[in-house]
Amino acid sequence: TLASWERAWSTGREQLTDKHVLVIDEAAMLGTRQLGRVLEKARQAGAKVVLVGDSRQLQAIEAGSPFRVLVERIGS
Repeated sequence: TLASWERAWSTGREQLTDKHVLVIDEAAMLGTRQLGRVLEKARQAGAKVVLVGDSRQLQAIEAGSPFRVLVERIGS
């Protein structure tokens, strides 16, 4: 899960680099804060992030629906 990756990153393990590509499935379930943290970590490392999901299927677990907003504004 992303929570376990965030924990590893916070303890200095499994650090991202510019050679990494994070493919996040069920991205519609991510809340705004968690997605923001992951995107910022990837940006700092130069890693690429690919979001996969259905904005009409599952709601975000945390507050916000950033995946839905991205699909509406950018497209898919």
